[in-house]
Amino acid sequence: MASLANGMSFVLHYAKKPAYTVVLDESGALKKDYTDESRGTKPVILVSIGSGVSIIKVKPFDSFERVSGTMIGGGTLIGLSNLLAGVKDFDTIIQMASTGNNGNVDMLVKDIYGQHSPYKELPGDLLASSFAKIAND
Repeated sequence: MASLANGMSFVLHYAKKPAYTVVLDESGALKKDYTDESRGTKPVILVSIGSGVSIIKVKPFDSFERVSGTMIGGGTLIGLSNLLAGVKDFDTIIQMASTGNNGNVDMLVKDIYGQHSPYKELPGDLLASSFAKIAND
């Protein structure tokens, strides 16, 4: 974890445009806002995805703290893929996922609110709950 945090600090300090903030533009679309504010003056969040997920608050060099995480990560993906489709190879899983339709198994915002969500920031195709549609089959 120290290597990840220090590597993140190094990149933020020395790379050109190493980080951005996601903001809404005038039309409500998401855009990347590149600023120099991330150059070691403010903490940043590093998300490490492996067999699980760690969320790490990184301050300037040698200062970090794991603030959260989950046991759901790459190991969960491989295990579920093996169980449901008999596939353990990550590249094959990604290829299969690119041709699939998660709306067949996942509950989307439009499944809850219809085509006209009362919350404009929640597009209809946004994931609301993984595997929820097949839970009721």
